Amino acid sequence: MNMHLGSVFFCLLSASSINGKNATTNLLQIVQWVSNLMNEVGRGQPDLSLVCDLSFMSLGVNRRCAEQLTQICRNKTVALRLLDASSKFPYTGMLTSNRFHLGHYDECINTELVYEDGRVIGKHCFAGLIIPDITNVSDINLAFKLSTCLPDKCSSKDITKVVSYFVKDFPPIIRDEFCTTKETNEEMTGANVIVIMGFIFWLSLMVLSTIYDICLYLGAKKCETQFLIAFSMFTNGRKLFSTSVATKYQIEVLNGLRVISMMWIIAGHAVLLWGQGTEANSMAVVPVMNKDYLEEYHYYRSSSYLDGAHMAVDTFFFMSGFLLAFLYFKEKRSLAYQLKSLPFLYIHRILRLAPSVCALYIFGRWIFPVTGSGPMWNLVIEKVLSPCKRYWWSYFLFLQNYVNWDDLCLVHTWYLSADMQMFLISPIFLIPLSVVLTKKRGLRAAMIILLLLNIFWIVMPIVVRLQFTEFKNVFDTHSRLIDYFLGMMLGIFFRKRMDVPFLCFVERKYRSTLSFFIWMFVLTEMFISMFYYQDAEVYQGPTAQAYYYVLSRSSWTAGLCWIVYACYHGYGGIVNWILTRPTYQILSRLTYSMYLIHLPVMAWYAFQNREMKYFSHYEEYYMFCGHYITTICCSIFWTLAFESPILAIEKVIFRRTPAPRNTKG
Repeated sequence: MNMHLGSVFFCLLSASSINGKNATTNLLQIVQWVSNLMNEVGRGQPDLSLVCDLSFMSLGVNRRCAEQLTQICRNKTVALRLLDASSKFPYTGMLTSNRFHLGHYDECINTELVYEDGRVIGKHCFAGLIIPDITNVSDINLAFKLSTCLPDKCSSKDITKVVSYFVKDFPPIIRDEFCTTKETNEEMTGANVIVIMGFIFWLSLMVLSTIYDICLYLGAKKCETQFLIAFSMFTNGRKLFSTSVATKYQIEVLNGLRVISMMWIIAGHAVLLWGQGTEANSMAVVPVMNKDYLEEYHYYRSSSYLDGAHMAVDTFFFMSGFLLAFLYFKEKRSLAYQLKSLPFLYIHRILRLAPSVCALYIFGRWIFPVTGSGPMWNLVIEKVLSPCKRYWWSYFLFLQNYVNWDDLCLVHTWYLSADMQMFLISPIFLIPLSVVLTKKRGLRAAMIILLLLNIFWIVMPIVVRLQFTEFKNVFDTHSRLIDYFLGMMLGIFFRKRMDVPFLCFVERKYRSTLSFFIWMFVLTEMFISMFYYQDAEVYQGPTAQAYYYVLSRSSWTAGLCWIVYACYHGYGGIVNWILTRPTYQILSRLTYSMYLIHLPVMAWYAFQNREMKYFSHYEEYYMFCGHYITTICCSIFWTLAFESPILAIEKVIFRRTPAPRNTKG
């Protein structure tokens, strides 16, 4: 028979107990056959006579399947491979590992038998056989999901008809929804071909532009038409990998914050590849041997450093707000000029983000699905891309963190939606603040306004969470406005007070001592904010969580304000040394592409998984190293392909003219 013998036995036994049928005679016969077969499989000489003596056509099996079963019965080597590739039941560690087994995918799909009228190829079906848990038969999440290896023309109905010959009223526990052969995904649709050709065309532009640029460089000639070298990997690459000595107007510490935060995000997301808490949510991506430990992982203090990785996202929101305000107030601008240049502000932002985001969507929809294979590949790909088919419009309009927050397309891109929304509303505050700053004591007034506004951004999300307890959106923008506007507040302060000494209100001889105590306080409160995320998430109720989520963000971001301020003025010590390494200049330019690419990189690894793994902190660290290095390599290409060329073209099209000076103030 073409299912594993142990699976057949327990399947039949479960069927008897579920339906209450007395099939003792048939079961005894099958038990005897299974017992003999188990011994003979090891010797490579299985006895299949119990099944092979049947007339498959008379049982209602479709003609092609019956033909293939007959051919398999004549070739014990192929039959043995199909049996061997199917999941065994009971399997080792079934009580402590995930309740699904992957079988041997490659052995199954590479099994082939050619005969006169056709051929048989193996068809691997993930969760092709469901063995109910006798303690709770109705709960599919508790059932054991086994992979089966069938002939490609046989469906679950055909196999059920064969098994029903031995046990009447056999339940529908054989499935073929998630089956794969080696021919699956071989035929590409027209959309796949068009998209691939489009990427090849784009790559050709890069190659031709690079060749032209190198020829000019070797000939010591200057390019008269910048469009011709906009796609050059040579020029763009030199800019990407260049480093420089920091000037007064460069906040070098931001490079270190950006790079370390990106590392933290990748480490935190790497945990998602494992199956913690996912049995009730479709099934884990990577099956683990020590499921019990993984389910308790969040209760251990040792996991705080990964559970707190969400703080890295708050760091990015803070830096976005800081840089926006810092650059916006680089020059004094008249009110009329600000209003006139507002469309160009938005256009620049869209050109900065949209090309890479669009390329990611196109790649994910039409190229990524045909690049891999595995027991769960098609199943997971379908689940991941389903929201992209339904909510493509909210993806491109940067609205999906509200429209479809519980069914996100490329889940990590919720951050881009939130960041874009904050950027879109920022001129509502920046333009009035620019007017305030022209007045006498304008900076003090602006700081008071922003302080009151930030108090509102703290109170408002807490009230929303307490009033609307059913609101479970963890990707909302309004809860993170405090990060953005604290960054904006510091950006304005920096721009206007860059030349003012550090802690100018304190005598110079006391500044180092006061700085030391502030550093101790800041690092402690930031550590507590990160460390107690675990308590709020695991142990506390909705009320405590509402307060924690908002207050922890404000305290974390306030700590970042001090780090940036102290390091810029030379009071950062070892922290400043760590955050200002020259290498960070290069890696910080890659962080946008790294954020876009890192999850597809990890998904490509996880979705092709073929075996059960052991979860541990070292294994997590080991995977992080691989994901991080691979992400850097991929993001270099992504930046040179979709980010640098568009920015180069934008500079040619929108050549900036100096802003008119505001004579007031």
